[in-house]
Amino acid sequence: MKIYKKGEVIAREGEFDETCFILMNGRIGIYKDNKLISEIYERGSIFGELSSILDQPRTSTIVALQDSQVIVIEKGIDELIKKHPDVTKKLMISLAQRLVNTTNQLIDKIEQK
Repeated sequence: MKIYKKGEVIAREGEFDETCFILMNGRIGIYKDNKLISEIYERGSIFGELSSILDQPRTSTIVALQDSQVIVIEKGIDELIKKHPDVTKKLMISLAQRLVNTTNQLIDKIEQK
């Protein structure tokens, strides 16, 4: 478990690593091009996983919006699947929910036109 202080950068856009995170408490901001695009505040939320899954540099910067306790998972996605299937299942559910939310937001924007 690691504590990130308010304003501390957890990961930077463009960096490459296989680390992902689980929020235990606090609030996390996801920034793209210095614009806040999402906030994570629910205990048990997984974030920062796309770089590992896609084997690409990070697509956003992750910042602690308040002092936050985070579990840091430094293993790649293959290792995570093998050794922590429960976390992997939660990750899949989280990604599916994000896809549903994004789809609904796009539908709302289209319907407003």
